[in-house]
Amino acid sequence: MITPLLIQVIFWVGTAVCLFAGVSLMAGNTRMTESDTGARRPSASSDDFDAPDPLPGRSTRLAETGGRSRFSTMSFVMGVALILVGPVALRVYCELAIIFFKIHDELKESNDRSQRYRS
Repeated sequence: MITPLLIQVIFWVGTAVCLFAGVSLMAGNTRMTESDTGARRPSASSDDFDAPDPLPGRSTRLAETGGRSRFSTMSFVMGVALILVGPVALRVYCELAIIFFKIHDELKESNDRSQRYRS
């Protein structure tokens, strides 16, 4: 039966995805904003504002903020939760899928036995 092997592969791939997503959520939890750092962009009349903004729509640039960033606790906690709870929930779902396939096999065998007794 290939299904349990396939479910195991799905579990390990899903676990790797949960770990990667959790770590990247924890690591990518800083953001640079004008309100967090107090930096202001130069006005259009300023002499040092010759080049266009390489990232339009962004409120500030890294050079203007002095490299300061803000730590997001909620993002960090969600990353830890994804690392801890994600593989456990995935394991439960995979085990349920295996149980459903085993129930199906048992029902098939029971049906085959009952048909033999009837004949």
